[in-house]
Amino acid sequence: MISFYDGQQTKRVEDFGFYPMKSHKKPRSGQLEMKQQHVVGRSGDWYFGTEIKSKSYSLDLLAWERDWSKFESMADELNSFFLDAEGKPKLLKVTWENSKRFLFLRLASEITPNVDSVIEKITLNFIAYDPHEYAEATAYDLEKPLKYDDNNLYGAKAYPNTASFKWIYSRHYSAIENYSSLNADIKITIKGTLINATFTHMNSGKKLKIPNISNGTIVVDTEMFNLSINGKDMIIEGDFFKLNPKNNSFLFEAQTANATVTFDWYHKFN
Repeated sequence: MISFYDGQQTKRVEDFGFYPMKSHKKPRSGQLEMKQQHVVGRSGDWYFGTEIKSKSYSLDLLAWERDWSKFESMADELNSFFLDAEGKPKLLKVTWENSKRFLFLRLASEITPNVDSVIEKITLNFIAYDPHEYAEATAYDLEKPLKYDDNNLYGAKAYPNTASFKWIYSRHYSAIENYSSLNADIKITIKGTLINATFTHMNSGKKLKIPNISNGTIVVDTEMFNLSINGKDMIIEGDFFKLNPKNNSFLFEAQTANATVTFDWYHKFN
Protein backbone atom coordinates (compact mmCIF):
# COMPACT_ATOMS: atom_id res chain seq x y z
CA MET A 1 0.00 0.00 0.00
CA ILE A 2 2.66 2.53 1.05
CA SER A 3 6.45 2.46 0.67
CA PHE A 4 8.85 4.49 2.82
CA TYR A 5 12.37 5.35 1.63
CA ASP A 6 14.81 6.78 4.19
CA GLY A 7 17.70 7.41 1.80
CA GLN A 8 19.20 3.95 2.28
CA GLN A 9 16.42 1.39 2.22
CA THR A 10 12.76 1.06 1.22
CA LYS A 11 10.32 -0.50 3.66
CA ARG A 12 6.62 -1.24 3.88
CA VAL A 13 4.78 -1.67 7.18
CA GLU A 14 4.19 -5.30 6.16
CA ASP A 15 7.96 -5.82 6.48
CA PHE A 16 7.55 -5.29 10.23
CA GLY A 17 4.57 -7.65 10.58
CA PHE A 18 1.87 -4.96 10.46
CA TYR A 19 -1.00 -4.57 8.02
CA PRO A 20 -2.50 -1.22 6.93
CA MET A 21 -6.22 -0.63 7.33
CA LYS A 22 -8.37 1.19 4.80
CA SER A 23 -9.02 3.88 7.38
CA HIS A 24 -6.46 6.62 6.85
CA LYS A 25 -6.14 10.38 6.53
CA LYS A 26 -4.76 11.73 3.27
CA PRO A 27 -5.75 15.37 2.62
CA ARG A 28 -5.73 16.65 -0.94
CA SER A 29 -4.02 19.92 -0.07
CA GLY A 30 -2.08 21.53 2.72
CA GLN A 31 -3.94 23.33 5.48
CA LEU A 32 -5.35 26.59 4.10
CA GLU A 33 -4.97 29.72 6.22
CA MET A 34 -6.90 32.76 5.03
CA LYS A 35 -5.40 36.21 5.60
CA GLN A 36 -8.18 38.71 6.18
CA GLN A 37 -8.88 41.96 7.98
CA HIS A 38 -12.17 43.52 8.97
CA VAL A 39 -12.62 47.23 8.37
CA VAL A 40 -15.11 48.96 10.63
CA GLY A 41 -18.05 50.32 8.70
CA ARG A 42 -17.46 48.06 5.71
CA SER A 43 -19.44 44.94 4.93
CA GLY A 44 -17.40 41.76 4.97
CA ASP A 45 -13.59 41.54 5.24
CA TRP A 46 -10.59 42.48 3.13
CA TYR A 47 -8.95 39.39 1.68
CA PHE A 48 -5.13 39.40 1.76
CA GLY A 49 -4.47 35.99 0.25
CA THR A 50 -4.14 32.42 1.42
CA GLU A 51 -1.13 30.61 2.87
CA ILE A 52 -0.71 26.88 2.23
CA LYS A 53 0.65 25.21 5.33
CA SER A 54 1.72 21.66 6.16
CA LYS A 55 -0.26 18.45 5.60
CA SER A 56 -1.08 15.89 8.29
CA TYR A 57 -1.43 12.20 7.45
CA SER A 58 -2.42 9.19 9.53
CA LEU A 59 -2.37 5.45 8.93
CA ASP A 60 -3.90 2.72 11.12
CA LEU A 61 -2.06 -0.60 11.38
CA LEU A 62 -3.08 -3.98 12.74
CA ALA A 63 -1.04 -6.92 14.00
CA TRP A 64 -2.15 -10.48 14.76
CA GLU A 65 0.83 -11.48 16.89
CA ARG A 66 -0.39 -13.14 20.13
CA ASP A 67 3.05 -13.47 21.70
CA TRP A 68 3.48 -10.22 23.64
CA SER A 69 7.27 -10.22 23.59
CA LYS A 70 7.29 -10.71 19.81
CA PHE A 71 4.76 -7.90 19.36
CA GLU A 72 6.93 -5.57 21.48
CA SER A 73 9.91 -6.44 19.29
CA MET A 74 7.87 -5.73 16.13
CA ALA A 75 6.78 -2.33 17.48
CA ASP A 76 10.36 -1.45 18.45
CA GLU A 77 11.66 -2.29 14.97
CA LEU A 78 8.91 -0.20 13.37
CA ASN A 79 9.68 2.71 15.69
CA SER A 80 13.42 2.48 15.00
CA PHE A 81 12.92 2.71 11.25
CA PHE A 82 11.14 6.08 11.52
CA LEU A 83 13.77 7.65 13.81
CA ASP A 84 17.39 8.58 13.16
CA ALA A 85 20.44 7.90 15.34
CA GLU A 86 19.52 10.91 17.50
CA GLY A 87 16.00 9.57 18.05
CA LYS A 88 14.46 12.29 15.86
CA PRO A 89 11.99 11.69 12.98
CA LYS A 90 13.66 10.96 9.65
CA LEU A 91 12.70 12.70 6.42
CA LEU A 92 11.06 9.95 4.36
CA LYS A 93 10.13 9.75 0.70
CA VAL A 94 6.71 8.12 0.59
CA THR A 95 5.08 6.47 -2.43
CA TRP A 96 1.57 5.05 -2.66
CA GLU A 97 1.01 1.82 -4.55
CA ASN A 98 -0.35 2.26 -8.10
CA SER A 99 0.57 5.96 -8.01
CA LYS A 100 3.36 7.80 -9.78
CA ARG A 101 3.38 10.50 -7.12
CA PHE A 102 5.53 10.80 -4.00
CA LEU A 103 5.97 13.24 -1.13
CA PHE A 104 8.30 13.88 1.81
CA LEU A 105 7.13 13.55 5.41
CA ARG A 106 8.20 12.81 8.97
CA LEU A 107 6.69 10.97 11.92
CA ALA A 108 4.58 13.55 13.79
CA SER A 109 3.90 11.82 17.12
CA GLU A 110 5.06 8.91 19.25
CA ILE A 111 4.05 5.36 18.29
CA THR A 112 1.75 3.99 21.00
CA PRO A 113 0.22 0.51 20.55
CA ASN A 114 -3.45 0.10 21.46
CA VAL A 115 -3.90 -3.31 23.08
CA ASP A 116 -7.45 -2.87 24.40
CA SER A 117 -8.80 -5.34 21.85
CA VAL A 118 -7.84 -8.84 20.78
CA ILE A 119 -6.04 -7.43 17.73
CA GLU A 120 -3.21 -4.99 18.40
CA LYS A 121 -3.57 -1.62 16.69
CA ILE A 122 -1.09 1.19 16.04
CA THR A 123 -1.82 4.59 14.54
CA LEU A 124 1.01 6.33 12.67
CA ASN A 125 0.75 10.11 12.44
CA PHE A 126 2.87 11.97 9.90
CA ILE A 127 3.44 15.57 8.88
CA ALA A 128 4.58 16.90 5.50
CA TYR A 129 6.09 20.34 5.98
CA ASP A 130 6.26 20.58 2.19
CA PRO A 131 2.54 20.03 1.42
CA HIS A 132 3.02 19.16 -2.26
CA GLU A 133 3.23 15.81 -3.96
CA TYR A 134 5.60 15.24 -6.88
CA ALA A 135 6.21 12.93 -9.82
CA GLU A 136 9.36 12.32 -11.86
CA ALA A 137 9.71 14.39 -15.02
CA THR A 138 9.30 11.25 -17.17
CA ALA A 139 6.45 9.72 -15.12
CA TYR A 140 3.73 10.46 -17.67
CA ASP A 141 5.61 9.83 -20.88
CA LEU A 142 3.91 7.38 -23.20
CA GLU A 143 5.37 3.87 -22.92
CA LYS A 144 5.55 3.74 -26.72
CA PRO A 145 6.03 7.26 -28.11
CA LEU A 146 4.21 7.87 -31.38
CA LYS A 147 6.07 8.55 -34.58
CA TYR A 148 6.95 12.15 -35.27
CA ASP A 149 4.11 13.98 -37.08
CA ASP A 150 2.19 10.72 -37.51
CA ASN A 151 -1.18 12.55 -37.55
CA ASN A 152 -1.54 11.87 -33.81
CA LEU A 153 -3.97 13.73 -31.56
CA TYR A 154 -1.64 14.12 -28.59
CA GLY A 155 0.57 17.00 -29.72
CA ALA A 156 3.61 17.42 -27.45
CA LYS A 157 2.32 14.62 -25.19
CA ALA A 158 3.16 12.13 -27.93
CA TYR A 159 6.89 12.54 -27.26
CA PRO A 160 9.00 11.85 -24.17
CA ASN A 161 9.85 14.82 -21.97
CA THR A 162 13.27 16.21 -22.82
CA ALA A 163 15.90 15.32 -20.20
CA SER A 164 18.94 16.83 -21.96
CA PHE A 165 20.23 17.88 -25.36
CA LYS A 166 23.41 19.02 -27.10
CA TRP A 167 23.41 22.77 -27.81
CA ILE A 168 25.55 23.39 -30.87
CA TYR A 169 23.41 25.66 -33.05
CA SER A 170 22.87 29.41 -32.77
CA ARG A 171 19.14 28.78 -32.25
CA HIS A 172 17.82 25.68 -30.53
CA TYR A 173 14.18 24.99 -29.60
CA SER A 174 13.16 22.60 -26.84
CA ALA A 175 9.95 21.78 -24.95
CA ILE A 176 8.64 20.23 -21.72
CA GLU A 177 5.14 18.97 -20.94
CA ASN A 178 3.97 19.67 -17.37
CA TYR A 179 1.14 17.23 -16.62
CA SER A 180 0.08 18.99 -13.42
CA SER A 181 -2.32 21.89 -12.92
CA LEU A 182 0.32 23.68 -10.83
CA ASN A 183 3.33 25.75 -11.80
CA ALA A 184 6.60 23.90 -11.26
CA ASP A 185 10.22 24.88 -10.61
CA ILE A 186 13.10 23.68 -12.74
CA LYS A 187 16.87 23.50 -12.49
CA ILE A 188 18.71 23.95 -15.81
CA THR A 189 22.37 22.90 -15.95
CA ILE A 190 24.54 23.97 -18.89
CA LYS A 191 28.03 22.48 -19.29
CA GLY A 192 30.42 23.57 -22.02
CA THR A 193 31.28 26.76 -23.90
CA LEU A 194 28.92 29.66 -24.66
CA ILE A 195 29.37 33.18 -26.04
CA ASN A 196 26.61 35.82 -26.03
CA ALA A 197 23.91 33.34 -25.04
CA THR A 198 20.32 33.70 -23.81
CA PHE A 199 17.39 31.43 -23.27
CA THR A 200 13.72 32.35 -23.34
CA HIS A 201 10.68 30.69 -21.77
CA MET A 202 8.44 31.35 -24.73
CA ASN A 203 5.13 30.86 -22.91
CA SER A 204 5.83 33.73 -20.50
CA GLY A 205 8.24 35.68 -22.71
CA LYS A 206 10.78 35.80 -19.87
CA LYS A 207 14.41 35.77 -20.96
CA LEU A 208 17.69 35.20 -19.12
CA LYS A 209 21.09 36.30 -20.37
CA ILE A 210 23.69 33.58 -19.85
CA PRO A 211 27.23 34.71 -18.96
CA ASN A 212 30.02 33.60 -21.28
CA ILE A 213 31.74 30.38 -20.20
CA SER A 214 34.59 28.27 -21.53
CA ASN A 215 34.36 24.62 -20.50
CA GLY A 216 32.37 25.75 -17.47
CA THR A 217 29.09 24.96 -15.73
CA ILE A 218 26.08 27.22 -15.33
CA VAL A 219 23.16 26.25 -13.08
CA VAL A 220 19.86 28.15 -13.20
CA ASP A 221 17.59 27.29 -10.25
CA THR A 222 14.15 28.89 -10.58
CA GLU A 223 13.04 27.75 -7.12
CA MET A 224 15.94 29.53 -5.40
CA PHE A 225 16.01 32.42 -7.94
CA ASN A 226 19.69 31.71 -8.41
CA LEU A 227 22.21 31.52 -11.26
CA SER A 228 25.70 30.18 -10.56
CA ILE A 229 28.84 29.74 -12.64
CA ASN A 230 31.18 26.97 -11.54
CA GLY A 231 29.53 27.05 -8.11
CA LYS A 232 29.72 30.85 -7.65
CA ASP A 233 26.46 32.81 -7.41
CA MET A 234 26.04 35.57 -9.98
CA ILE A 235 23.79 38.58 -10.52
CA ILE A 236 21.36 37.80 -13.32
CA GLU A 237 20.24 39.82 -16.31
CA GLY A 238 16.65 38.91 -17.04
CA ASP A 239 13.74 37.22 -15.27
CA PHE A 240 13.20 33.85 -13.66
CA PHE A 241 10.13 31.84 -14.60
CA LYS A 242 8.07 28.83 -13.58
CA LEU A 243 6.99 25.91 -15.72
CA ASN A 244 3.33 26.52 -16.39
CA PRO A 245 0.77 23.70 -16.69
CA LYS A 246 0.78 21.84 -20.02
CA ASN A 247 3.32 22.71 -22.71
CA ASN A 248 6.43 24.81 -22.06
CA SER A 249 8.59 25.92 -24.98
CA PHE A 250 12.17 27.22 -24.81
CA LEU A 251 14.41 29.07 -27.24
CA PHE A 252 18.17 28.87 -26.67
CA GLU A 253 20.24 31.39 -28.64
CA ALA A 254 23.99 32.02 -28.80
CA GLN A 255 26.70 33.47 -30.99
CA THR A 256 28.79 30.37 -30.20
CA ALA A 257 27.46 27.24 -28.50
CA ASN A 258 29.04 23.91 -27.67
CA ALA A 259 27.34 22.70 -24.52
CA THR A 260 25.07 20.09 -22.98
CA VAL A 261 21.81 21.30 -21.41
CA THR A 262 20.08 19.22 -18.72
CA PHE A 263 16.58 19.73 -17.28
CA ASP A 264 16.00 18.64 -13.67
CA TRP A 265 12.43 19.03 -12.38
CA TYR A 266 9.33 17.32 -10.97
CA HIS A 267 5.65 17.50 -11.78
CA LYS A 268 4.07 19.24 -8.77
CA PHE A 269 0.64 18.48 -7.29
CA ASN A 270 -1.52 19.55 -4.36
